[in-house]
Amino acid sequence: MCKVNAFRTLLFNSLLVYFCFSLVDTINEFNVGILMVRRYIFDAVRFDLVHIGPALDIARETCLYEMKIKLNFVKGYYEQTCNKTQALGKASDLLKAERIIAFIGPACSDDLKVVGHLATYNDVPLLTGLGDIIVNERSDYSSLIRVSYDIKDEARAILAFLSRFDWYNFGLIYRYEDVYYDSFASQIFKLLLMDEYKNFQCLCKQTYSRSLNKTILTNVESVIDSITKCSRIIVILGGDKDVRQMLLIAHRKGITSTGDYAFIYTELIENEAKGATPWETGIQNENVKAELKVAYQSVLIVSLNQPVGDLYKNFSEEVKRRALRDYNYKYNEKIVNYFTASFHDSVLLLCRAINHSLESDEDVWNGRMLVNKMKKDTFEGISGTITIGKDGDRVADYALLDQVDTKNGFFEVVVRYSGATKTFTEVKSIHWPGKRGKKPVDVPPCGFDGQACVLTNDVSFWDILTVVLLALIALILVSSIFIYRKVKLESALANMAWKVKWHEITLQHPCRLSSISRLSLNSKLSAKMENEWVSWSPSDIENNLYIDWLPETSPKILSGFYKGNPIAIKRLPRKQIELTRTLLLELKLMRETSHENLTRFVGACIDGPIAIIEEYCPKGSLRDVLANSSLNLDWIFRYSLISDIVSGLHFLHYSDHIFHGRLKSTNCLVDSRFCVKISDFGLRELRGINIFHRNVASDIEMTAATSSTSITALSIDFSGFQRESDDVYAPLYVSPDLISVRCKCLKSKNKTKICSECYDRFQKGDVYSFAIILQEIITRKEPFYPYSAELNIPDIVSKILSEDIRPIVSKDKCSIDLHCLMTRCWARDADYRPDFGAIKRDMRTLAKSASVKEDLIANATLTEKLLQRMEHYANDLESIVEQRTKELNEEKKKSEELLYQILPSDIVGFTTICSESTPMQVVDLLNDLYTCFDSIISDFDVYKVETIGDAYMVVSGVPERNGNEHVRQIARMALRIRECVEKFEIRHRENEKLMIRIGIHTGPCCAGVVGHKRPRYCLFGDTVNTASRMESTGEALKIHISESSKRCLDVFGTFQLTQRGIINIKGKGLMNTYWLINEIL
Repeated sequence: MCKVNAFRTLLFNSLLVYFCFSLVDTINEFNVGILMVRRYIFDAVRFDLVHIGPALDIARETCLYEMKIKLNFVKGYYEQTCNKTQALGKASDLLKAERIIAFIGPACSDDLKVVGHLATYNDVPLLTGLGDIIVNERSDYSSLIRVSYDIKDEARAILAFLSRFDWYNFGLIYRYEDVYYDSFASQIFKLLLMDEYKNFQCLCKQTYSRSLNKTILTNVESVIDSITKCSRIIVILGGDKDVRQMLLIAHRKGITSTGDYAFIYTELIENEAKGATPWETGIQNENVKAELKVAYQSVLIVSLNQPVGDLYKNFSEEVKRRALRDYNYKYNEKIVNYFTASFHDSVLLLCRAINHSLESDEDVWNGRMLVNKMKKDTFEGISGTITIGKDGDRVADYALLDQVDTKNGFFEVVVRYSGATKTFTEVKSIHWPGKRGKKPVDVPPCGFDGQACVLTNDVSFWDILTVVLLALIALILVSSIFIYRKVKLESALANMAWKVKWHEITLQHPCRLSSISRLSLNSKLSAKMENEWVSWSPSDIENNLYIDWLPETSPKILSGFYKGNPIAIKRLPRKQIELTRTLLLELKLMRETSHENLTRFVGACIDGPIAIIEEYCPKGSLRDVLANSSLNLDWIFRYSLISDIVSGLHFLHYSDHIFHGRLKSTNCLVDSRFCVKISDFGLRELRGINIFHRNVASDIEMTAATSSTSITALSIDFSGFQRESDDVYAPLYVSPDLISVRCKCLKSKNKTKICSECYDRFQKGDVYSFAIILQEIITRKEPFYPYSAELNIPDIVSKILSEDIRPIVSKDKCSIDLHCLMTRCWARDADYRPDFGAIKRDMRTLAKSASVKEDLIANATLTEKLLQRMEHYANDLESIVEQRTKELNEEKKKSEELLYQILPSDIVGFTTICSESTPMQVVDLLNDLYTCFDSIISDFDVYKVETIGDAYMVVSGVPERNGNEHVRQIARMALRIRECVEKFEIRHRENEKLMIRIGIHTGPCCAGVVGHKRPRYCLFGDTVNTASRMESTGEALKIHISESSKRCLDVFGTFQLTQRGIINIKGKGLMNTYWLINEIL
């Protein structure tokens, strides 16, 4: 038997190969599924079969020659790029067709996730040399072994290098909305919460975002300014292009040349950083290159540790040789990368586990047992020392690189770190920039603002005395200022300028919602008037009417005038309030709040009905404007609306209000200048509505069905929103994290006061609400369209929480950057949502780019744009007026052709009754009588035109036509009124019966609304005059009708009529008239 003792020579010096093995040795043969992209469409991607296949072949031969294990690679290749469906399908096919002992690959993280679930379910080991982004669900992949590294391990390495230099305080910049860098930052934050890293502290963090063309959208200069004010050691998680842009700005600000700052970023493949000049990649301008070379002296690069020596070089050459020979691919890398070697080592790790199982006479097909053996294994592989942790991931080694050659700008390895042993190996000395030539400190001795230092030089007695006197003077001044501010605060709280009395308000429209006479307001029967309540003010001021309570169906916001200015009156569902200090502070804050994009607080009514008085915006809400199809909203206009909202919320978030909490499109009001003003903010104590706490009494039950079993999936309440508004869409604006997770302060008894822990959460909740408003502006549809058109609100909320759905907005509806901003704002994780400072900066950029695309002058001033917009809408208005005028003429023509039925009634002897009664007795009489009439006419298809004194006029057939039915409706109503009057009692003249006359006439007339100040719906024409003549020439308790009415009634054949005869009618001459006696059914 001849053994091969020089396997490495066999592979890497392939001029002559000698090997032999005993014929009696048993060769164990197994099938291994290879899941991998055959060849990427982009050559820059190096994790496909043509790159990795040769390394797998080398490892397979090693298994055969050293361990007598023959691996048959079963192809599970797919084309061009990563594809979860293809990966899962190929893996499933292999399991059905072959007896697979393990899978190798795939390299793509998303593909690896789906195959990982399948492998775990079938208890088949899955080994890969990449797949670094699987973090949060790692426990779900018990069959997965990663032989390269994972993000959590790299995060530990960064903290380890920081501790090497005693840098326990640092700042962090990372690219937002990128799967890799978001996950990376998240792992660092999670590690900082562990006891092992309790000494570390991330002093501040900044995020930035990029567009699809890799252009940074965020203001990088602002990011650098902010991060350098709170940290000296700055970790950057982003691409090398982003790092170059940041370092160039830092250099031009003089930050990198002082030696006080250190910047750290990651480059996974050491070979691409070692001996390289990353500062000049893609830079054409020589002056910029020179600046960056100096700036990069303050940069340290963390990368995976790639072994050095002839072994790795020989392996690299053999891989490239085989790639050309077996895969027809010529390598474009100087030396193969770390991940190719990791795939090679994953095959060796599998063979070692199989070999150990065979030697122990264990069931080699027990996948769980094989995985456990791999987790306990440690060996030297091509990519270095292979140590697999308990979670199935390699504990990798890392290298730290520095620009040690400042003349040429080359980066070299200066420190190596072993993840398994947690030890460091110094390779070269680090070049520290600056005059001192020393490493920077993480916290300056005098603090970041230089205010922490105290002079320790010897001072004289007089110096001490001077300092003491100055301190006393300063103390007196501070005390005086404090006392002054305290007195001023108490004076402001005692100022009741916010208090508005009801008699000072003039309602713009009548409080009544029906046609009931204003003269009937003081009657005892007013309680029956459509469930509405009104009352007289206790003052002596005449006609001082205020609203006591209105039903839920009535408008909750009224308009009126206060001191000659138009106002909006928002009623609150409270009977009384107590002027606590908290409430007074709220009112003071509201009085002092002033911004062009916030509605101005006028005051509050607390004597009687409770109401908030605010600035009136005549154009209605933003939702009203968006729903108005006659308005053609161009993108300049839409960006203006969005910018107004952002400006208002930015002011709120940076004021003492801190957040809004009830943001929705109906709270964004539009004034006469089409400027958006945000309302319904603040005054949480006055409103008395707990928007943060859920009420079990009005939970909305939502059920999810699985198979035949029904389970209660969710129980939530939106009563706080429903009490404040009739807007059924209100719950859709609530951030999911505010529904599903409660702050600790919400458990306290004081439910209107929130703790500082919740401030950020509710600000992020406003960002989510803003995103839903953005969807409305972009699509001009209701919130959560198209779900809102197909599902009810509770079902939509259930899907938001369980399936994390969002409104569907096509990217072609708006610019890509605006769409990206919207999706960032409604991110499920509140930490990923930008604040309104960042949103405001992004909107400035978006608005500028939008103005170039529009048919406007690129450099037009704001005034010019506004004038063009007003001209545009004036043209629209002309077309709308022309269309409405045409419709009015058509309706007028139709109305002249209609037959109408008019019934006037009059009280006989009303003048005599008035002369013998007090004014209030007359009011009571009319109130009782007309209330009786009103209760009768509600049963018929009639419309009350007006009441003048004792005259009461009713019409049928307008404003809605009813064919020939109008005459029967009027006749029946007249018979009922006569019957009611016969039983009617006059309260102050109980022994006297009321006598009325009723007249009816049928004919054509004209109807319409006339007047501007107090418009009224009126009837005109000869028919109205004739009906009045029928009443005036009639007799008490009789119904006098004309011959035209008699002919119409004869059609029905149910009415009993008698002829009165021919009488002389004033203005009409001789007419044949009739008495209506009864209806026989």
